[in-house]
Amino acid sequence: MREPLEAKCVTISRAAGQVIFPADFQLISAMNPCPCGHHNNPYRECVCTPEQIRRYRAKISGPLLERIDLWVPVPMLGQELLLQDDQRANEYRSATLLEQVKACRELQYTRQHSLNNVLASKALQTSLTQDTACKKLLLDAITKYQLSSRAYNRLLKVARTIADLEQTQTIGENHLLEALSFRQFP
Repeated sequence: MREPLEAKCVTISRAAGQVIFPADFQLISAMNPCPCGHHNNPYRECVCTPEQIRRYRAKISGPLLERIDLWVPVPMLGQELLLQDDQRANEYRSATLLEQVKACRELQYTRQHSLNNVLASKALQTSLTQDTACKKLLLDAITKYQLSSRAYNRLLKVARTIADLEQTQTIGENHLLEALSFRQFP
């Protein structure tokens, strides 16, 4: 999985030769919070021990986790939310978000002729604000979360995209904080 995510191709090697297939894709995955699926569930009690939860989560390798840009916990919806019929409000929010995403992509293509996910680290560095608090936050994050250069660049790409969604020229402290909030693997 790691190689296709990085190289954007899959190489099949056999005795007779080698074939390379393009594999530019977006990985979207999901997992339960624990083996029974009820950790932090307000409606059902989790029956897993802390050691079972640790072993369950350890099945995902660090190198693979490092290549995942957003880790978003999705809590169980309460019964009252499930029963609400808010279709028109949801359609409005979807239409608004679509316009925001279109404007964000257009900004990226105008600025760098590509999307943020393919930017090199040097291009990302130029869009960082020169604010010392922002730089300190970045240094603290590198130390606290032991970010590799790959994870650091992915963090900056997410922060750059958040800034673009706000139509902001530089990555600020608030953009870094939001991007860091998406890197909190439990």
